[in-house]
Amino acid sequence: MTAVSADAVSTVKNSFYVDDCVKSVDNEDIAIKLATEVKLLLDSGGFKLTKFSSNSKKVLLSLSPDELAPGLKDLELGDLPTSKALGVYWNAEKDEFEVHVSLREKPVTRRGVLSQASQLFDPFGMIQPFILPIKGLLQRLCQLSIGWDEAIPLDLQELWMQWVQALPKLQAISIPRWFGVCRDDSHLELHCFSDASSVGYGAVCYLRVVRGTSRECKFVLGKSRVSPIKTVTIPRLELSAATLAIKLARMTSKELEVEFCRTVYWTDSTTVLRYIENRSYRFSVFVANRLSLIHSISQASQWRYVESKRNPADLASRGAMPDEDCGIWLRGPEFLRQAEYWPARPVDLPPVDDDDPEIKTVKLVNVITPHVNDCISTFVQHYSTWKRLIKATAWVIRFKQYIMWKFSGKGSHPHPSCSFLTVKETDAASLDIVRFAQREVFPEVRNMLEDYDAFPNVTRQGSSTGKCCPSALRKLRPILVRGLLRIGGRLQNSPLNVDARHPFVLPKRHHVTELIIRHYILRVGHCGTQYVLAATRERFWIVHRHSTVRHYLKNCQTCLLWKARACGQVMAPLPKCRVTPGFRAFSCTGVDYFGPILVKVGRKHAKRYGCLFTCMACRAVHLEVAYSLTANSFLQAFFRFVHRRGPVREIQR
Repeated sequence: MTAVSADAVSTVKNSFYVDDCVKSVDNEDIAIKLATEVKLLLDSGGFKLTKFSSNSKKVLLSLSPDELAPGLKDLELGDLPTSKALGVYWNAEKDEFEVHVSLREKPVTRRGVLSQASQLFDPFGMIQPFILPIKGLLQRLCQLSIGWDEAIPLDLQELWMQWVQALPKLQAISIPRWFGVCRDDSHLELHCFSDASSVGYGAVCYLRVVRGTSRECKFVLGKSRVSPIKTVTIPRLELSAATLAIKLARMTSKELEVEFCRTVYWTDSTTVLRYIENRSYRFSVFVANRLSLIHSISQASQWRYVESKRNPADLASRGAMPDEDCGIWLRGPEFLRQAEYWPARPVDLPPVDDDDPEIKTVKLVNVITPHVNDCISTFVQHYSTWKRLIKATAWVIRFKQYIMWKFSGKGSHPHPSCSFLTVKETDAASLDIVRFAQREVFPEVRNMLEDYDAFPNVTRQGSSTGKCCPSALRKLRPILVRGLLRIGGRLQNSPLNVDARHPFVLPKRHHVTELIIRHYILRVGHCGTQYVLAATRERFWIVHRHSTVRHYLKNCQTCLLWKARACGQVMAPLPKCRVTPGFRAFSCTGVDYFGPILVKVGRKHAKRYGCLFTCMACRAVHLEVAYSLTANSFLQAFFRFVHRRGPVREIQR
């Protein structure tokens, strides 16, 4: 493939919309070279570029007649014709975009109004002020709940007919395609105006070109929207218009291959200016979201004030009939063609009021949270499994013994082991953890009970504590043994082990209780509430055990997955032939084959197939023999079936 320039590659990447290419260059020589390179580039991929159109006859003459648009086959006849470029009418001779109006007749209904209004294609926004009244009319019809094919009210019909009659005046509107910008222009400015009213809101962008003492203003892009049906305050609409101006400026900066010296935003709302300059208050969600977009793209210093009578966006917010003079919309305000004696903002512009309805009210709530800086609680909370907590605690206890042995005299304390943890050490660690949990939750009960060295001589139990003992423990008759709360009960003479006769008391909501329950849930294999309770009851007694275990089982992801119900298959509706009465058997028939079946023919074995005919209504069955899988064999079996059972209305396989 012949090497092409970077401009040709950029044109193919960025200037195509589906299969249409629109490109503007500085002079005819560049256009001829670019057209040739783009054709070569696309030909290398098997794409033939045709239907060329240009505002230069020199460029068109450099191309073969087969590559020109249908209206440009004979260039000697006179002026260049008007053609469509991406749906927009382009007068190549004048190099201007024009508005053509040719509405088809439609009934005066909601559907007809929408159909005719949709025929006006205006991507640049040249006629946005004149379309806004019809947008408002359609919104009004929607509010009145007028049907699509119902006649609209007489007052709205009068407005519609007045608009349709004045519509041909729009054909006088045109804007130059070329902004008048050259590559050597060093001072280009983008000016965006916004405004809003109770009818609608809109924005418009202009390009200001400064060459020495000459200043030009060109229309770039405009947009208007009707106000929402839901009532919205004017300040919010003004802020929505400012947001629309920001979006138009961002799109213009992205699409135009020029660099602006500065971008200026104009609004006639002092409220919007105060919102944009504010940095101390928090606003409601509606205002905050739009201010966030505005601040992310523009600076507060870029926003200026303009009076409503000099604001061209005022037409986009209020609308106008097609026969009204709206020259400021296409030409821009006059002060942009002058030196920078621009409108000044009001001197006495106050800050945002404290009672502004858009300021987010701050509700102060004072909460006192007791904070206990307990290193043991932090240590216990750090671990997420019971085994890891026991193991870590056992190592801490061994380290404590080592410190005592080293600094308190090596003869007074035994030398700690340096090998792996023993079962005795892990059991002692688990008892210390339970003792810590009980000390945190039941300190009063522990203080009221005496420490007993052995179980057989227990005489005083938790019942003696009376009303001072919590109701959840009072019925359990707790006892305190070696600093541990256990269940009293009447099983002192039982042959069960000590932990089963007098299990340890655990609080309802505690991290240690959670770890123990999760440990037993894994140990019993997620077998349900009763099974987990039976396993924990061998050593621990959890206060309100049923609800506590159910709580943790409910949050166990494995249990939820194992107990999840399988999705049931939803059967499809029965066919019409299965549920329609009044027809004889085999009127609607299903057919299928089964086999093969080996049969003996003489001294040879042959394959035969069963042809199964079933009635779709009564499920009667008829069998025929098919000698092969050919269509002819099936037709013979089918004819035998029909001769015996009668004609078939419908057959399914």
